[in-house]
Amino acid sequence: MASSIDPAAVLKDAAVPFPGAINDDAHPPNFIIRSSDGVDFHLHKEILKFGSACFDGMFSVAGDQDTQSNTKHDGKPVLVLPEPEAVLYRLFSLAYPPQ
Repeated sequence: MASSIDPAAVLKDAAVPFPGAINDDAHPPNFIIRSSDGVDFHLHKEILKFGSACFDGMFSVAGDQDTQSNTKHDGKPVLVLPEPEAVLYRLFSLAYPPQ
């Protein structure tokens, strides 16, 4: 069973290409997904929407509210998922172009 963390707690940023420290100024990430073990993935909503009907629907329903999450980090909305870092890293690596 996955451990639950405080949504405001950040243990670390994910590895390349998802850390917040490596931001492309022309196209900065605008959304964070936090793993159950406290790892932040700094992502682009448009890439998530393109790669997944689930995310497309989530962002369409949320509209300008970004998400229903009240948690923000670095000015970006945060969605905490029950999956651990290793699972999310593999999932997001499939959606993102190779670095």
